Parts: sequence; structure tokens; C-alpha cells
Amino acid sequence: MMGPDIAMGLLVGVSLGVALASHTSLRPRALFGSRGGSVAETPPPVMERRSNTAIALRPLFESVSDCVEVLDRDGVVLRMNGAGLAFRNQNHISRVIGRPVYDVIMPKHREAYRRMVERVFSGLPGFLEYEIDTVGRRPRWLETYAVPLHGADGVTSLLAISRELPGRRKKSRQMEEQRQRLRTIIDPRPECVKLLSPTGVVLEMNPGGLPLIHADRLESVLGKEIYEFITPEYRHYYRALSERGLKGERGVMEYEILAMNGERRWVETHAAPLFDGEGAVTTLLAITRNVADRKSIEEGLRRQRSELAHTCRLSTMGEMASGLAHELNQPLCAISSYAETAQSLSPGGNPDLDQVLGKIISETERASQIIQRVREFVRNQGPKLVPTKPAVIAESAIQLVEPERRRLGISFNLDIADDLPVLLADRVQLEQVLLNLIMNAMQASRDLPQQERLLVLTVSRGEDSTVRFSLCNRGAPIPPEVERRMFTPFYTTKEKGMGMGLAISRSIIESHNGTLGYHDDPAGGACFHFHLPAVSK
Repeated sequence: MMGPDIAMGLLVGVSLGVALASHTSLRPRALFGSRGGSVAETPPPVMERRSNTAIALRPLFESVSDCVEVLDRDGVVLRMNGAGLAFRNQNHISRVIGRPVYDVIMPKHREAYRRMVERVFSGLPGFLEYEIDTVGRRPRWLETYAVPLHGADGVTSLLAISRELPGRRKKSRQMEEQRQRLRTIIDPRPECVKLLSPTGVVLEMNPGGLPLIHADRLESVLGKEIYEFITPEYRHYYRALSERGLKGERGVMEYEILAMNGERRWVETHAAPLFDGEGAVTTLLAITRNVADRKSIEEGLRRQRSELAHTCRLSTMGEMASGLAHELNQPLCAISSYAETAQSLSPGGNPDLDQVLGKIISETERASQIIQRVREFVRNQGPKLVPTKPAVIAESAIQLVEPERRRLGISFNLDIADDLPVLLADRVQLEQVLLNLIMNAMQASRDLPQQERLLVLTVSRGEDSTVRFSLCNRGAPIPPEVERRMFTPFYTTKEKGMGMGLAISRSIIESHNGTLGYHDDPAGGACFHFHLPAVSK
């Protein structure tokens, strides 16, 4: 049996001889003589030289004890020597010529052989160890050395020498027996049981694994890398699990797979190494089961725990709000009393001072009303609904933020439609909703260039006899991941925020039988809007 260096030397020599025989183009049949076809177009001197070279090479091919064959780009056998027929356990060349070499290669090695063929047709030599299934015999291991054969149009065919690996023969038989024993055990199992090569190629799999990956037949899975069925974010972790298995360790892992229909599924895999008689890891045994139901239950429990935590925090906040409301009412009453006293001590003496004192008294009473509404809100009491004009709510909210607006240099456009219907609403609560939205919009606009610091509040008729309030700024739109959670209690993107403003605002709007939502401004920016039902005439 020749060694690798001799085999490669023979390939190079033969391929050079073939090239000399054909001069500018390869005719594979010249290797072993013509099998028919016209040669009239070839000039006699060139024809003679080809024939002489082919005659000289024929004994060389037939004397080689290994399989020598010529393949085209699709792996179809063009020529083969007698030793190659013996390898296949065939007695006539007609049963080999014109047939794909992949017919005899074990399915798990076909893709690797195709990659070798592609490499050779790119102009590089190739080498591969693989297993074939011969007629009437056990599978046998071969090693193949291949080189390209060049013609006028580049690489026209592939010349390969293959030999059996005697050391692998015994191991192949042992592995086959091991597979048969494993197949007897794993085939009836409902879980997906598979054997993987050290590189992750699926060597064997039981029929119970087909529904897990939504496959119709085993042939569509065998020979493929397991990583094709694992979602990208988990492939690195599965490789680490395989590396531990190759070191002789067992492991378990939960991850998501990609079924052949595109569906993502949660599975759990237990992996263990399989050893040969010499103690080396030859394959990995992996048992995989569907854990989608368990993951769904776990996710439901997680949501329940999260909601319970929110409920507990909301309850705690309600108790705190009630206590704060009680405590704050006292200093507010004191402030109002001091302002009224100061107003009475200087009757008409200073009109500007009287005006400021009057505003202090008014805002103190308003603060007291807000605290009272908060107490009612946390006690789950409904709003105090009275007929209210939408314009009054909008103008009052803007007036409250006027000092902050001037300090930040923000422009404000107010667009209120004429003849708007009356709302049945709690004015204080709706002013708080608008105030919260406006303050959020101003904070989002304060870092913009001066000309882009603009807020637009529009009050108009909505659909189905509603009044629509819309507030837009020119800042960046809210990212989708934030938009999904921004109405959740205690969720905030602000460093010192509590995450309750939007949650409370939505609760207030919903208690008025309205809806609060968000949309990106087509002109650029973020918009919040809410709809409230109008009073029926």
C-alpha cells in the first residue's frame, strides 16, 4: 500500500502525463483508451502522440493496487481502473461509469466529499477520509487524494486515488456494532436521540427526533451539522458543551432550536461522550427533549411573581400616598393662611404683591385638591366628573409650566379646534395627565438645538364623538423596546425617575373611559395622544 507522499506524487505525475497527452484539452477516455466517439477533428500527429502517451499510462493505472478514478464536476465517474471495481465489489465497468460517486458514499460523508470536489475544481489538491457502502460487504473506510486536471478552459475533471484504511476497518466494524446496539435502544424512545461526530455532524438519529425539528425523513438531517438547527445566540454555548464532551465530560443545556419550518422551540439536551476500546472519544450521544410547555409555565410563574411584586409596591405606595397627603395638607393650609394674612396686612398697598399673594393662595388650594385626588386614586375611588371644556384643561396645563418653559427656552404651539364638545371629566386629574406629558416632552427637548425646541399641543374632534388631545415634540422617537414597557409601573429610563408618571396617567384616562397611546411623529419626534368621550347631547 503506498503512502501519502507516493500517492500525491503519482497523482501529480499522472495528471501531468494526461495533460501532455491531450496538450490543450483533457479527454478522460485517453487514460484507458477510447470507448467510442469521433476523433476525426484531431490532426494525425497530435492524435498519434496522445495515443502513445495513453498506451504508456494504461499499464501504470492498471498496475496500481488502489482505486484510480476520474470524476467530472458533478462527481460522475468518467474512468476507473480495475482495482477501483474491486473496491466497489463490482465485476463490470458499465455499472460504475456514468454514475455519481455519491451513490456509494455514506450519507454522513457526502457533503464533505462535495466540498472536496469543489476545492479541487478551484485548482487546489484535496484529501478526505470517509466511509463507503459497497455491494454485499460491510461499509469500509477510505482515504482519497485528488488533484485537478486542466484543459484549455481550466479545470475539466478530477483525478483521485483512493485506498482503504486498514486501521479504520476494525474501528468501523466496532462502531457499526455499537450503532446497531444503540439503535435498538434509542429507536423506540420518544425523545430525540442522536450521535454526533466531534465536529458536530449528525451521524445517527432516531425517528422520535423528527417531529422535534419538523423533519419528514432522517435523510434530511443526517450528514448536517447540528448547529444548523440551533438559534444563533445559543450556538457558542452548544460548542462549549460539545468541547466538554470531547474531553470526556457530561453536560446539560437548555436552548432554542430552529425547526425546518422556521419555528423556534425550547429544548433541553443531555450530552455524554462515547469511547472506543482505546479510551478515545469517538462520538457524542445527545438526548434532547421538548421543554416548551415547561418554559411556558415558568414564564407564567415569572410574570405572576412580577405582577405580585408590582401589586405589593403599588399597595405600599398607596399607603405612603395616603400618609403624605395627610401630612402635606397641614403645611399647605399654613401657607395659605400666611398668604391671606399677608394680603390683609397690606390692603391695596402694593398691587404686584397682592397679585403674587393671590396666586400663592390659588395654587395652594390647587395643590390640596391634587393631594385629595391622589388619595382617592390610590383608594380606587372614581374621578369626580363634571362638565368641562377641553380648552380650559389645555390652557390651564400650559399656564402651570410657563416658568419652566421660559427657563428651558422651549416654544409652544397650542392648536384648539372650534366648537369642541364638552367633556364629562375630573379637571384636576386631566390637568395632571397633560402636565406629566408636557414635562416629559420638555425634558426630552432641552438638549436639542434652540430652533428644534418646539412642543405642539393639538385639541381636536376625534372619531366616535370623542375629543383628541395630542402632544408632539421634535426629539428622537421612543425606541421600540422602551415603548413596549413605558406604561408599566416602576419602569423608567430616567436616572432619578420613579416610573409611575405614565402608568398613573394611563389609569386616569382609562377611569374616564378613554385611551392613552403613543406614536412616532412622521415629521420626526414623539407624540402622545389620548381620546376622551364627549357628553352626549
